[in-house]
Amino acid sequence: MKLNANQKLKNKNRINIGIGLLTLFCIYLTSYYNYLLFHSIAELFSITIAFSIFIIGWNSRKYMDNSYFLMIGIAYLFIGLIDLIHTLGYSGMGIFLGYKTNLPTQLWIAARYLEAISLLVAILLINKKKFGYNYIFLIYLVIFILIMMTIFYWKIFPTCFIEGVGLTLFKKYSEYLIDVILFINIILIIRSRIKFEKKSYYYIIISNISTICAEMAFTLYISAYGFSNLVGHLFKIISFYYLYKAIIKTGLKDPYNLIFRDLKLREAELLKYHEQLEDLVEERTIKLKKSEKKYHEAYNRVELYKDLFAHDINNILQGVMSGMQTCEIELYNPDGVKDNIKVIKNEVIRGKNLVSSIRKLSQLEESEIPLNRIEIYSILIYSIDLINKIYQDKEVKININSISKEIYIQSNELIRDVFENILINALKHNKSLIPEINIRISKEQKKGIKHLKIEFQDNGIGIKDTRKEKIFQRSYGKNKYIHGMGLGLSLVKKIIDKYKGEIWVEDRVTGDYSKGTNFIVLIPEVE
Repeated sequence: MKLNANQKLKNKNRINIGIGLLTLFCIYLTSYYNYLLFHSIAELFSITIAFSIFIIGWNSRKYMDNSYFLMIGIAYLFIGLIDLIHTLGYSGMGIFLGYKTNLPTQLWIAARYLEAISLLVAILLINKKKFGYNYIFLIYLVIFILIMMTIFYWKIFPTCFIEGVGLTLFKKYSEYLIDVILFINIILIIRSRIKFEKKSYYYIIISNISTICAEMAFTLYISAYGFSNLVGHLFKIISFYYLYKAIIKTGLKDPYNLIFRDLKLREAELLKYHEQLEDLVEERTIKLKKSEKKYHEAYNRVELYKDLFAHDINNILQGVMSGMQTCEIELYNPDGVKDNIKVIKNEVIRGKNLVSSIRKLSQLEESEIPLNRIEIYSILIYSIDLINKIYQDKEVKININSISKEIYIQSNELIRDVFENILINALKHNKSLIPEINIRISKEQKKGIKHLKIEFQDNGIGIKDTRKEKIFQRSYGKNKYIHGMGLGLSLVKKIIDKYKGEIWVEDRVTGDYSKGTNFIVLIPEVE
């Protein structure tokens, strides 16, 4: 079906071309009967089309948003008027007495200058919003009157034809200049082809090329009835025929493709801007959401650091107070005082380190801090010694069962906070007469990766199953300060996450939470 439609279109085009060539040949034959008849038919054909272009352009002036078709329409009204006077004043018509071949030649060259310049200015202004049509009409009316005055009244228009000699240099050079203007016009039309309906675009190009050919032919004739003059008029017929197809036929057959071409382009442009605006709004919305998310994250971090700081400072102050109380008891025991002063000093250092650790934790939240290969057994021993000094007023048993005393993980100094917080929480929530913590270090492979498994088993009050996951959250229960448990462990959880590890809690005795807890830390091992 599609092939048949294309074939029908081709056949239709061939028929149209055949009819056009036959018509052109018939007009040519009239020149053998009477050249004035041929000339009148050729000129009246172009004049009729010129006036029709004006009618379409003028009646569409309220709907067009640029000046191209409006300017062309008004221009061709006055071009047609000059061509009409040129036809009436042609040599042999006998209407303008006392004038010879120079008069129609002057009128011809004036019309062609006006046509070429109008086409050029119109294409230059195609992207501009339309000017007031009254002003355009007034400008062309003034130009038309000036042309008529220079030819008929002042008689200062340059001579274009000398009887017995032929065309003047002014006339020939003018034709060449007009061709150059039309050539520039073609280039600009090609560059602005998106502004034209497809068929109209090609027809306008053909019309301009035909006009160039006509102007070239008009540089060669010696007599107003010569062959080159005839050829020039045939090309003019072709030029105006394609102008008719580009504007008049297209405008009558499918006026929306011509009159509202610019509106369609504007609509497409607005649609494009609308899509760009939607993309921009979506992009801005995403950025705002990200900013809002970052703000909430920053706010939560500040709250977290505030609570963590208060929680750990409380532990440190407890150690300091314990040391000071022991100093008072052992005031007359220099060795005892010395040991407790050392405890106090260590706790002050620990407070300093806490500030540093929270600063580093903040950096961990905002960006990735490089981790190092660290030996953790010695850090664990140091943390145990510190805990023993803090709780030196009561009997505490902390035992270690490790596969080795040289074990390494990818971490940083915050690992000490992990150990200390787990140990302190185990002792704080322990009502046994002798609190006991058994630390077991082993190796475990998970998903093809070697891990160190560190278990902290205590004989404390235990943790119910419903609370086991919540204890690692910053806030727990109605009162987020329940014994400080959730705060220290939230720091532990965040640090372990940065190490790409895991932490969870189980019952020390399976099925009986009251027998104590088993905090399990799993961290990737390094050789």
